[in-house]
Amino acid sequence: MTLPERYAVFQPFSCDKRDPQRDFTPAEIAATVQAARRHDVPLVLINQGSDPPIRGVIDLQNNTNLYGSIDITLGAAIYIGIDSAMSQVATKVLPADKIVIKHYN
Repeated sequence: MTLPERYAVFQPFSCDKRDPQRDFTPAEIAATVQAARRHDVPLVLINQGSDPPIRGVIDLQNNTNLYGSIDITLGAAIYIGIDSAMSQVATKVLPADKIVIKHYN
């Protein structure tokens, strides 16, 4: 799949559902999609699981493996998502002001 030249990786869900607070809420998802539209930055959803589709994103949920997700993250201009392996990748390749990680501790 060909991705836009500039995009944000969006990983709002965890495949580990034991702690639902990790996931973005519907309101957080809607606010993120709206902000991305305002700034003309497409969101690329990388996720594994059975979470509902999100309108207004490039949906690669369940269509990438770990290596594909890493590659997509390496090419991103921004990371927005949960504390995950991909957030760790993002911290290695993106400046801190281009990373938004949801946490609740």
